[in-house]
Amino acid sequence: MVRTGTIDHPSQWIWCGYNEIQNPKRKNRLINYEKLRELAEFDFYEMFKIAHKSWVEASLLSNKNKRKSRWSKSIAVGSETFTKKVFAQLEPKIKGRKIFEMEEGFQIREAIESYNAFFGLKKCDIGPKNGLYF
Repeated sequence: MVRTGTIDHPSQWIWCGYNEIQNPKRKNRLINYEKLRELAEFDFYEMFKIAHKSWVEASLLSNKNKRKSRWSKSIAVGSETFTKKVFAQLEPKIKGRKIFEMEEGFQIREAIESYNAFFGLKKCDIGPKNGLYF
């Protein structure tokens, strides 16, 4: 919502994860805080919170918060190992999708192809053919 200009800071959007990361819940939580800390390779969750806040602030100041289609047009984005694992688990359900290498890792998505390759355009009159003239 920051990218759209609806809000100025993620803390203003109650449905995003920013507030839950900064103020962990005891009940009805959506985030596994210990797993998040572990995956981010921090010794303590408080250290992760401070780093997370600074990353968000730096991103807002740098104006690099533009939409990146790889996150919204892909089924999975990450390391080669991760994308291969997801692909293997979802393979029957994601026909036509493939793993593509990007500048920063891998993604599972459909190949981008032109419609012309399938529909060979022809110019013709699409009006009705009527032989009766009044």
